[in-house]
Amino acid sequence: MKEFFEYTEELTVNDVDCNLKMTLAHTVDVLQILANENAERGGYGFKALLDSNNAFWVLTKIKIKCNTMPLHREKVVCKTWPITPGKLTLERDFEIKDNRGKVAVAATSEWCLIDAETRRIKRIDGNTVMPNIDYIEERALVGEYTKQKIEIGENDFCFERVIRSTDIDMNGHANNTRYTFMAMDCFTTLFLKDNDIDSYEIHFVKECTEGDKLLVFKKQISENGYYITATKGENQTVFRAFVNFK
Repeated sequence: MKEFFEYTEELTVNDVDCNLKMTLAHTVDVLQILANENAERGGYGFKALLDSNNAFWVLTKIKIKCNTMPLHREKVVCKTWPITPGKLTLERDFEIKDNRGKVAVAATSEWCLIDAETRRIKRIDGNTVMPNIDYIEERALVGEYTKQKIEIGENDFCFERVIRSTDIDMNGHANNTRYTFMAMDCFTTLFLKDNDIDSYEIHFVKECTEGDKLLVFKKQISENGYYITATKGENQTVFRAFVNFK
């Protein structure tokens, strides 16, 4: 049987923005739920990996293409599937289809297996970590991740954000969805009301724990593109994000 997971949900008042469209924050939340459920049902979820390999999955990169954003009360079909893993990374793709059956959101992501004790990357042995899986090699989104290096300065500073207890997930660090909230908080409601997201990409560089103080920066790098990053401590990069608007 092909390895995938899907479910249908109706977008509620908590899932949409001032335009009644699904928010980017809810989008990444849906993708995380999909990935977790697919892994749990496949036998390579959180508890299974801790018991068998003393390890857990960590999302390192994700790229999202927003064709259209579904509306409040719209029923959407959300689907994910893993691609055959490499030695150090696992790619996982996603689709969110609107109520007409068209792909509203397509995404691809990269995951690493982290040792729970050393917090270092472990090799992915497909025979033990993800055995007996019939992979789907079809891709929802293709293309390389952005490698562009962006310099930031004091004039690019947006705000300060302290990691609190409600940010912490089951892995003991700030949940990756929190960083998308930070990225979008760099834009005003007025701006977002007039500008629809075309694509979003985020790279998770360093984990954060409760009490960490982040400095968040935003820099416009093209007519419709923005670079957003956060640092902590001695200028340690926490995440890098690229947001493009239509």
